[in-house]
Amino acid sequence: MGMDSWMKPVGWGMRCATVEVLLLVWVAASTSYGNELQGMDSDVPAAAGTANEQVSWKGEVSLGYDQSSGNTEQEQILVSGGATRTAGRSNARFAASALYSSSAGTMDAQRWDVLGRYELRFQDSAWHSFYEMKVDHDRFADVDYRVVPSLGVGRWLADTPDWKALVEVGAGHEKTHYRENAADGDEWVSVARVFLEKRLWRDTRVTQDISVFPSLGESGQYRGHSETALTNPLSSRISLRVSYVVDHDSDPPAGIEETDRYLIASLLYGF
Repeated sequence: MGMDSWMKPVGWGMRCATVEVLLLVWVAASTSYGNELQGMDSDVPAAAGTANEQVSWKGEVSLGYDQSSGNTEQEQILVSGGATRTAGRSNARFAASALYSSSAGTMDAQRWDVLGRYELRFQDSAWHSFYEMKVDHDRFADVDYRVVPSLGVGRWLADTPDWKALVEVGAGHEKTHYRENAADGDEWVSVARVFLEKRLWRDTRVTQDISVFPSLGESGQYRGHSETALTNPLSSRISLRVSYVVDHDSDPPAGIEETDRYLIASLLYGF
């Protein structure tokens, strides 16, 4: 099944809202016996919560470039980076990326995004809360800027060196300023995310990150983002990553395609 099937507009809003309610009920029911749940889930290590936990930083920067000439003149550039600060049960992350591409000398993609995120793991539990702010721009989707602050809860279903699985649900407020083809948007949205990571061999990994933002005001309207990536280390700090990205908007401005797809190869430097 192709990755585009994740983005088909077949009742995502209703299904994701139902899943979100069920998971939030699960959170409430689990709070009173979080320690018992932790004991039943041997895959997920208990979170450390002592006051003398050391602070650690981890980050990466990446650069992707692709150019072809001859019958087809194409150029694509991707620059991205991020850093994560871990202290005890908390994580703070900042990330940014920018993509530019042209075909036959004419620009056909210009987009960037900035993300700030804070996570706090519940004491002795695989559950955590998250607080996130994302700002993005996509010229050819007619989005001058979109601002989405959100918050919610998540749970690591597995967190081992070989296999990771995370689910998150929440709610946010989406404000969109379009360049010219539509009235500005201002609405509440729900948030649903699934993240999976599998180690294939040695340190080569494949990841799948899917986020869906169903509108809470308009039934059947939603945005979706899917990113599939294969990362292969070339040395202790440098890796090669190939990513396939799908962005979908069920109700774009007039004249704008619902789905964008990108295949990107890039070099990463970790620190």
